[in-house]
Amino acid sequence: MLVLRLSFILLATAEELHLTDSKLECLLEDDDATDATNLLQISKALLDAGVNASTNQMPMSSLQTNVTDNRNEEKALPLHVHNVTWYFGIHASSGNPLLPYSWKGLYTDSGIFFILMTPLAIISYAIDSARSRVEGDKLMNDLVLKTALHAAFAFVNGWINVIMMVRYRMFATMMVGNTIMMGVSYVCHQHPDKANSCPTNLRDVDRYGIMILLFVAGAMIYGFIDRKWNSTKENLAFGILLVTACLWDEMFISDSSWDLYIFSPLFGAAGAMAANGGLGGVPWAATGNMLKAGYHSSRYLATGEEKEWHVGISQLAVWASFLFGILLGCNFESELALTLNCLALAGIFYFLGIANPK
Repeated sequence: MLVLRLSFILLATAEELHLTDSKLECLLEDDDATDATNLLQISKALLDAGVNASTNQMPMSSLQTNVTDNRNEEKALPLHVHNVTWYFGIHASSGNPLLPYSWKGLYTDSGIFFILMTPLAIISYAIDSARSRVEGDKLMNDLVLKTALHAAFAFVNGWINVIMMVRYRMFATMMVGNTIMMGVSYVCHQHPDKANSCPTNLRDVDRYGIMILLFVAGAMIYGFIDRKWNSTKENLAFGILLVTACLWDEMFISDSSWDLYIFSPLFGAAGAMAANGGLGGVPWAATGNMLKAGYHSSRYLATGEEKEWHVGISQLAVWASFLFGILLGCNFESELALTLNCLALAGIFYFLGIANPK
């Protein structure tokens, strides 16, 4: 109905500006030009060009260029448009326009759920196996279990970083990347003449700065709680808090700024909790993991010690899991993807508490 009304407006405007039918048909011969957005653009261009219509010289090429430019601008937008939508009765703030009101969205989210539960099943099996190889409760001394936990963290964090990057143009956990983008954003905003060499859709400098500070603040808060409480139950409590925050954001928060303010301290606390909870490093694949993979692999080639080989392979497995999570995050985007990843992350923290009790 909206397109039909806009079509009448367009025809009336064309008649008022003395456009011939052939020119109008030429303008609308592209099927993509018949949607509501481009009809509005065409109508606006017709009205703007009214001054030329009095001389009966309508600049059709210019009008078509405006529509084409608008399409190019739409292609340059972020992959994920942050709007407020309703998804099977659930108010979701992420707003992927392809999935609301469709069974496709339900199938996609179900697939994502089962994919993200796979690392949890692997960790559960690794814990049972480690009990037969390790004496006592410190199961993190088992390299296989430690690698499984680290790889699971890397897999989920890779997926989460893709979601945050696509939706908000920021990384969830990698503050080095956010620092680089903050510097680039500052230069690009201070020197508009460099716009051609600047990435598109960068956030303002203050947004990157606030996110980095909140990330560090989350790590500080966890450090204080861990020092005062120092209990395995904090893993379970944090997992519940993380899932609750993700659900709250999806259902009630539509402002992307508040999304970042909520998630930044949580991911900071998650990184500190994992790094100091037995992993011995950040819970994603960092440059250090790649350096360890190369270093220990070369030592294996030089000495033939199996221990060096196992360490090198474990670091490579962490990196591969991180990459796999990134690839899946790029291919499977849905309304509830971030919430489902938070649920998986909470499960991994629960198993981390079992493998490394305090």
